[in-house]
Amino acid sequence: MDIIKFLVIILVLVSVHEFGHYIAAKIFNVYVTEFALGFGPKIFSHKGKETEFTIRALPLGGFAAMVGEDGIDEDNPVLKDIPFERTIKGVSHFKQFIIMFAGAFMNLLLAFILFCIIAATQPTISTQPIIGSVETGSPAYVGGLRGGDKIISFEQNDHVTYVHSYSDITIFTSTNEIGPYNVVIERDNQQQTLHIEPQFNQEENRYISGFSPTILQPSLNPVDIIRNGFNMSVDSSRSIFTSLRMLLSGQAGVDDLSGPVGMVQITGQISRGAGLLGLVNFAALLSINLAIFNLLPIPALDGGRILIVLIEAITRKKLNPEWEARIIGVSFMLLIALIIVVTFNDISRIFHR
Repeated sequence: MDIIKFLVIILVLVSVHEFGHYIAAKIFNVYVTEFALGFGPKIFSHKGKETEFTIRALPLGGFAAMVGEDGIDEDNPVLKDIPFERTIKGVSHFKQFIIMFAGAFMNLLLAFILFCIIAATQPTISTQPIIGSVETGSPAYVGGLRGGDKIISFEQNDHVTYVHSYSDITIFTSTNEIGPYNVVIERDNQQQTLHIEPQFNQEENRYISGFSPTILQPSLNPVDIIRNGFNMSVDSSRSIFTSLRMLLSGQAGVDDLSGPVGMVQITGQISRGAGLLGLVNFAALLSINLAIFNLLPIPALDGGRILIVLIEAITRKKLNPEWEARIIGVSFMLLIALIIVVTFNDISRIFHR
């Protein structure tokens, strides 16, 4: 059942993403040969006026195939009667950029809508770096932290971590095998430095400080809904960029990533623990992840193709189609290899519990 829930979420996110590419291409009159959900053999097909709509066997992706994407092949029968102006390479660089960016934009828009639904229907964590409550007798309480304090930065081992949102606090407390640390707070418009020594909690198997975020109650005020949905979207995006920075800096490794198997497990845990709205929140986070991941400057992804478009626009020279296809093919194989490694890690974690 968990895998079905996960696949439903993935199909929704992929559908929205590919629809972004599809609708942008149609707006600019680019010929779309196929709109596909999944990869591999076709299990359903419907031919529209121009586009073939298909569902394929492996439901972990999709694509909107546009004429000219991998270079123009004059021998391709699909292209015989299609003018160059209707290919992806035949429109302006600006239009190519919009078409490539549209998928990620739709995922960001979907996440914002889902976060708005959550903000209107259930209590949510404030994105502001302000402490909601401190457990009496906890390390944070002993160190002097109180509800209402605004966190400015953490200092540990001569390293300063500046805080911009509550997600920065969560990342600091969850990614450090946290020993004693100093925290700079703002209280009554004055800054002061506190010293906190977290204690290891055997039941939770982690170090805890004993403070909690501010909780926002659901609101039906449209202004509140839009503001909270936007703040949640921005905060989630910031967390993802922080995680990417940690990967690049070596603070986190491939072992910390989750692949499809891990995602199925997480889906099940969230479904059992937080119900439908928990899955909605998870889908919103995955949607933002999908958007940002696709915008990375990797040739096989939208971000890599956007980079190629920008280089061509600046240099006013077309990249050799054969080289473009080879670069995209190699990067795609590297991505597949990464997925295999991450999936292996997921399975290893299951058997080593």
